[in-house]
Amino acid sequence: MSYGRQWKCKSQMRSAYIALRIYMRISRQSQCMSALPSHDVCHRLHDERLLSSQPDFEGPQPINLLHRAPNQLQARLMTRPKKTQARPQRYKKALLAKYVRTALEDEEATVFQHSNRPELVSNKVCHILTYRGSFNPPHQGHKDVLCHGFFRGGLDLNIVAAFVYFLNDETVDRKYNYSPVDVVFRRAERIKLFNGGDITGGWHYCYPGSIDYQYDFQNQVRAQAAEDGFQIEFLILCGPDLIREGARADPGNRLVVGTGDPERTFFRAQTETGLRRLQGYGSWEMKSWTESFEQHFDHKGPNKVCLESKLKMLFPHLVSMLPETDPARTQEANRRLRTALSRIGGNRHCKEVSAVRTQWIRYVALQYFGMTGGTWFVGAPEKRLSSTRIRHILDEEEDECAMFDALSGVALSPALLVEFVRERRQQKLIERAGALEFWPEEDDE
Repeated sequence: MSYGRQWKCKSQMRSAYIALRIYMRISRQSQCMSALPSHDVCHRLHDERLLSSQPDFEGPQPINLLHRAPNQLQARLMTRPKKTQARPQRYKKALLAKYVRTALEDEEATVFQHSNRPELVSNKVCHILTYRGSFNPPHQGHKDVLCHGFFRGGLDLNIVAAFVYFLNDETVDRKYNYSPVDVVFRRAERIKLFNGGDITGGWHYCYPGSIDYQYDFQNQVRAQAAEDGFQIEFLILCGPDLIREGARADPGNRLVVGTGDPERTFFRAQTETGLRRLQGYGSWEMKSWTESFEQHFDHKGPNKVCLESKLKMLFPHLVSMLPETDPARTQEANRRLRTALSRIGGNRHCKEVSAVRTQWIRYVALQYFGMTGGTWFVGAPEKRLSSTRIRHILDEEEDECAMFDALSGVALSPALLVEFVRERRQQKLIERAGALEFWPEEDDE
């Protein structure tokens, strides 16, 4: 190619660039089309064959764009289909209370006590804890199992709620052989005592019906949610005393919460995890505590209220002497909660060794125990909490003030419990007075 032809090619390319700049300016002023990058416009013009070629020029030569109407150019450019980016897949949400009311066949039922109700999401499996027992009456140990199981069970489980089931009154009567010393509270009274135990957040539900319909109720909730695209699985929540070696347990994964007391945890051992291997299960694995747990603790509601309420539910002895003003109060509550959780350590997890079933057990410790650096740590002595101890206090204490002081820190809702005992004593006095009234008087000789 001669020098003159090269100069002509460069001149034509320069003219094309100038014409393109003029075209873009006219397009913006006339508002006929949106502003596009220069390389995009060139790509579209080339695809629409708006560039012509000359026989004496090796390559496309632009035509005079100033003689082309803007509307006509816009119509040609819009014929090319635009590339659309794939939108992220959205997931649905729904309140769990909706399906609970449907299973209860009562749309006006009060399901959760507070406004912060649990939600279901369609992009992951939602687990619900099932906690059953006599709870005659409920005490602080029952609350510890429920709260630590819910908040510390693990973010991978996505635990959204907990269902509490109470044994029938007839079953509780037979359990204590109708003993006049042991006080037997009705199921409605036990539910009131449980709900009044400072369990805040609206994530637990006390089933008011017979425990015989537990599985029918759960199956209805699961089926109703599945119709709307939500997957629900139930986890058994219990204490370590309900894990028996070789005993046939109900099918289902288990979340065990305990202090590690050898009297209640028979599988304690001087190993790295502090637990020995169970029959039919693999070795225990430690799940380390991470900072992501802290996000789970303050992810809802005002930071101050949420942190303080959860600190009170998990570690009530750490709530005292908090600063009165923010942000020092919030920061101190956050520090105490994080420090207490890090001292306890992670959870223990083991899976069943079976080709048919894939059940697992996860142990959530209430205090640290295990081996560190070859040294065995037993942990602090466990405070004995039992319903039997509470019933003996109710039977032995005659003064209500002394009874309240003895129940504080041990029983849930001690003031309401004292009120129930007062009503029972008054009812006994009325029954005795009625019996003496109809008792036949003996004739004096």
